[in-house]
Amino acid sequence: MADVNDEPRDSVLLNRSFGSDPRRAAELVAAHVRGHSHEGLLSCAKHLPGRGSTTVDPHTGLPDLPHDRARLERVELVPFRAVAAGVPAVMAARVVMKAIDAGRPATLSARALDGLLRRDLGFDGLVVRRPRDGRAEGVRPVPGVAVRAIAAGADHALFRSDEEAQTAGHRALVDAFAAGTIPMARLERPARRVLEAKARQGGGPAEPKPVGYGAAANAAVAADLAREAITVLRNQGVLPLRGPILAVAVDSPDVTLIPDTLTIADALRERGASVTRMTSPKQPSSSQVAAGVAAARNADVVVVTTADLQRYPQQAELARAPAGAKPTATVSLRSPYDALAVPTIPAYVCSYHGRSSAVNAAADVLLGKVAPQGRLPVEIPGLFPIISGMTSL
Repeated sequence: MADVNDEPRDSVLLNRSFGSDPRRAAELVAAHVRGHSHEGLLSCAKHLPGRGSTTVDPHTGLPDLPHDRARLERVELVPFRAVAAGVPAVMAARVVMKAIDAGRPATLSARALDGLLRRDLGFDGLVVRRPRDGRAEGVRPVPGVAVRAIAAGADHALFRSDEEAQTAGHRALVDAFAAGTIPMARLERPARRVLEAKARQGGGPAEPKPVGYGAAANAAVAADLAREAITVLRNQGVLPLRGPILAVAVDSPDVTLIPDTLTIADALRERGASVTRMTSPKQPSSSQVAAGVAAARNADVVVVTTADLQRYPQQAELARAPAGAKPTATVSLRSPYDALAVPTIPAYVCSYHGRSSAVNAAADVLLGKVAPQGRLPVEIPGLFPIISGMTSL
């Protein structure tokens, strides 16, 4: 993601951005692109022009980016400028940039794709159109969104994974070229760019690797990165954890469902802690909140993991309710902006994702087995400035 995330109310981008500092985000995006290229992978920077300051979900609506061009250059476009000469592909956002084209989303705007991206930023790689059905962009019938995207300057139109959508989109494009609705040059240039991208990345499919190739080394790297990332923003006498612990784990904290279901209770117990485990859905009921309060009475300290409190505010109540009686720590498994929903919790920790590497690293910090090292990548307004982070408990 090349988006600069400086809007706490955004409920979609969350932990997929490198942060709210444009220059720091640009450095990390560029490093990400270099790493992919070194391994022969084609990377794609998204979402031009950057939607980290929007609040409308682009999957269901059409966000506006009201900033003037000076603000775009100062914030949103900084990471894209940093990688324009080296990244193989860029994906446009379903966002209306009023400073560029007030009448169309960037996905369907020649001013955004041919003008801003290619002419102003000097990008000559693949422009990719997102694999959605076009409803948020207001295009009917659905295959027509691919025609309009290619006509506006996109090179590669992605579709939903089902065959019907792909067939309908392909037919709409063939008909548009055959009828002259889209000039043939719009077919020739994308074809050239696709072939050039393949040539740069090695020309064909990579040598197949055996199942599990490099898994142990990858897991070790993931563990090291997670350990360095754990960020303690507040600790008012709660950490390190001691005595019987009530550990409340939110169910399925990550967007991508993978067989990786380690909870904070499991991780703490594996390290010798006395733990009572409780799980919670993302939207706990009032009776589940009451059950958490009741279970806390038998513990010395409470730990609650959270995921997207702005979208699921009931989780915040589950974290706040026991805090009136017992020392409580929250561990944000996705967005650090969760802190805004629990501003008075006495201990606040960010792990940035809920996979086993992060949960294990968080457990080590919570128990005082390792010192926290992480630094906050965003500003949390009114609570914590960017690069906040304790280095001892």
